[in-house]
Parts: sequence; C-alpha cells; structure tokens
Amino acid sequence: MDCPNILTLIGKRIRFLRKERKLSQERLSELAGLHPTSLSDIEHGKVNGFICNYSNIALALEVSLADLVDTSSDIGDIESWYEVRTLMGRVKTLDEKKRAVYLDSAIKLLERIESI
Repeated sequence: MDCPNILTLIGKRIRFLRKERKLSQERLSELAGLHPTSLSDIEHGKVNGFICNYSNIALALEVSLADLVDTSSDIGDIESWYEVRTLMGRVKTLDEKKRAVYLDSAIKLLERIESI
C-alpha cells in the first residue's frame, strides 16, 4: 500500500472515531494538542503527521495507536473495520475459558456459513 493510501485510511479512521464520539474537529484538536487545520489535513490524508500527533489523537480518542494506524488488512470499508474492532474489544474482556468457547463456536459457525 502506498503512502497516500495509508494516510487516507488513517484519516478516515480518525474521522469515523471522532464522529462516533460526537467530537467536533475543534474539540478533538484541543484534546490532542493540535491546531484544527492540522487535524483537518490529517483526517483528509493531506499530510503525513508526526508520530506524536497520531499518538495524541489515539489517546484523545481512547484507542491504541496500533489500532489507529494498522494497515495490515485491506479494510477500506470503515464500518467493517469498526465492527471487527468492536468484536475484538468484547472478546478481550472474556476470561480464557470463555474466549476458547467463543473462538470454537465462531469457527464452527463460519464453516457452516461457508458451506451454504
């Protein structure tokens, strides 16, 4: 994936998370210690922000920096990314035994769906 596409993907995630939290660009930029214009440019993928800026944005949005910048999978559909992220968050709260039951059930369900 080339840099402009990475910047666009990260910007979309930031904008989606900001709107999900009902934050204006002004409020998020204040929380992250950025100028509103800088945040706007980052959200639109126009600039390659400093890692510290991305870290501050992630902190303000209460997500990990890794979640904000992970481009290991092609998840251009921001809603699909959000669904996966939400599911992962819920699974992380399960104890080891419940997580094992969930994983086994999910795999069996997917195999059954794929066989249709």
